[in-house]
Amino acid sequence: MKKKLAILVISLIIIIISGIRAHGNWESALYNTDISTSAYENIGEMHDNMVIRQGFYSKSNGLSGFSIKVATYDRANNSQLIYRVRDEETGQTVVEGIINTEDLKDNSFNEISFSKISNSRNKNYVLEIQDDNAAAGNGIAFFKTAAGNLSQSLMVNDEEIVDQALVIKVITNRFNIEYFIVFIALIVYIILFIKLLNKFLK
Repeated sequence: MKKKLAILVISLIIIIISGIRAHGNWESALYNTDISTSAYENIGEMHDNMVIRQGFYSKSNGLSGFSIKVATYDRANNSQLIYRVRDEETGQTVVEGIINTEDLKDNSFNEISFSKISNSRNKNYVLEIQDDNAAAGNGIAFFKTAAGNLSQSLMVNDEEIVDQALVIKVITNRFNIEYFIVFIALIVYIILFIKLLNKFLK
């Protein structure tokens, strides 16, 4: 009876720990992550109302931000970028906000968070980023590389950049069932391995 109770308690602990670890922010790259970082291309400084539009497919609910690699040209910029996330099917803007370029880190991924879109699964979106009339020498730049599976069209002003995507990861705040199952399996494997090892060492 005590052995069964101990197994039950351990199982519940494993499930709880796995559940806690499986809930949070998860990133999905829109670009091909197999491409070397040395192959990333600078799109050019954002100034004079330059507009970038990146289409993407959201495979999960809970879309809540993006993490994007930028170049600040190793200087302190003080311009602003306006971003909008638009539902491609309806054309409706579901999220919009402002990015202060002075807060961005050079040659790094910078996370931009917004209110969670609960029903974003299996939807197509367009992320639009426009500089707020920045002057040349006071803007930042984004990087592009080969497109990944979740990427759709990339437009810089009115020009389509074929087979390319921003170096960007979309963030979803959700319960990751795949991670939950794998983490439980890993813990069970470790426990069984330790028990087997103890058996051989006795």
